[in-house]
Amino acid sequence: MNFIKHQLTVEDIKTLTEKELENFHESILWGDPEPGESFYDFSTDEVHTITEVRSEGNSFFLVYEGGKTDDWDTCFPLLNVGQLLDLLSFETNIEVRSWGSGWLVVYEDQFFKVGRNELIDVLFKALKLKISK
Repeated sequence: MNFIKHQLTVEDIKTLTEKELENFHESILWGDPEPGESFYDFSTDEVHTITEVRSEGNSFFLVYEGGKTDDWDTCFPLLNVGQLLDLLSFETNIEVRSWGSGWLVVYEDQFFKVGRNELIDVLFKALKLKISK
């Protein structure tokens, strides 16, 4: 049995270019990271779970296991379907519809037709379109 993938993986995140990562951090609000959410740290090649978020001036730090901290800019969230939809609908329209055995997604004049287990993959593809500009 195949299960629906509900959040991004480290392998997904590693496909982002440096420019896409920079654009993500500059132009898209991650939202408000919450304790319990996971993030990938590029500097250590590890996944951590947030226990607290601290801010000092204009800088944000993610606190994780054992009170260790990471600079916001070296991390990328393991976004789930809902978070991706929130990011993609910010300042633009996205339409997602289910059909018999999959999904239809319309985003910025792009049309995607994918199988039922591929929704997060196509939403990530749309996010990459947004941050590659």
